[in-house]
Amino acid sequence: MEAFFVPEFRISLLSVSQLDSYSLTVIFKDGTCSVIDHHSNNHLSATLDQGLYIVPRLASAHTSSTILPQLRSIRESSTTNIRKSDLINVWHRQLVHLNYADVKLILDSDKMTKTTRTLWITPGLCQTCVETKQQQYVIRTKSSRSSMPFEIIHSDLCGHINHSIRGSQFYIIYIDDCSRYTEVYFLITKMADEISAKFLMYQAWVKTRGFQIKWFRCDNGSREYNNSLFLGILRESGITYEPSPPYTQHKNGVAERMIRTLNTKARSMMKDGNVPIRFWPEAIRTACYLHQRSPTSSLSVEDYIRKKLKIYPCTLVTPVCVQCSGSFSSSGKLPKLR
Repeated sequence: MEAFFVPEFRISLLSVSQLDSYSLTVIFKDGTCSVIDHHSNNHLSATLDQGLYIVPRLASAHTSSTILPQLRSIRESSTTNIRKSDLINVWHRQLVHLNYADVKLILDSDKMTKTTRTLWITPGLCQTCVETKQQQYVIRTKSSRSSMPFEIIHSDLCGHINHSIRGSQFYIIYIDDCSRYTEVYFLITKMADEISAKFLMYQAWVKTRGFQIKWFRCDNGSREYNNSLFLGILRESGITYEPSPPYTQHKNGVAERMIRTLNTKARSMMKDGNVPIRFWPEAIRTACYLHQRSPTSSLSVEDYIRKKLKIYPCTLVTPVCVQCSGSFSSSGKLPKLR
């Protein structure tokens, strides 16, 4: 409902629906409006003047003393509700479109409006809230895992990241649906030929272990997955392509969560060791290695890592060929991180 607030409007309006709620009968006939109270058999008349029915300011002889108090109570209730509704709407906007329930709590707190606790009238839907606060409703259904290793593969790509020491700016992961085993490959670009070459390397690695990829699940990326070169490789290998619908990243949740996990672990290691950003591929590879040996629902207790680890980054000594440098030269050197 649209309403206008006019401070210069000096007359009061009566609502027919409000009159009906007070069990009063309203009859319009020949330019006259009659308000009848059947309980007391009294009535109040209003005449038509410039499109409005005007109620006399002073009650005439036939005006019942029982109708005017009811009309006054209706008018006061309507005016109070309009003011309360307008006040809530003003505070709703001042509080950056806070929900009306919390706005009512603030107004009833007696600290800002100095009002007594009362029943506030909600002005209805806020058009700005409708246009700016809508969120996509996600239906999450738990799917069963595959019973055969490497039968279903989840994949996703992460980047653009700062150039590494080898020029990598992206990385792509392949996750086994059965065991959640993850392989990471680093990319200089996200072109179809480079990504297809990485997938062929991963597919060959799976075949040498006696398994066959049957389903490939990923997002709907047109550059890295949904292209003729990569789809041709899947068709030739008999692999079913299962992309997620557009703008539904949660459908590729297995790969999305793994990328978030690897990024979080790598970021923590680099922050803790003050490692330059160009060494991010080494941090991602280390995070992937350790994550696959950390306690999860996919691993039994015997599969947990048990050997002693060093804190990343650890100091390594690079051996130097004695024959090339001389008999009494240094046989090793320490790396420098800059």
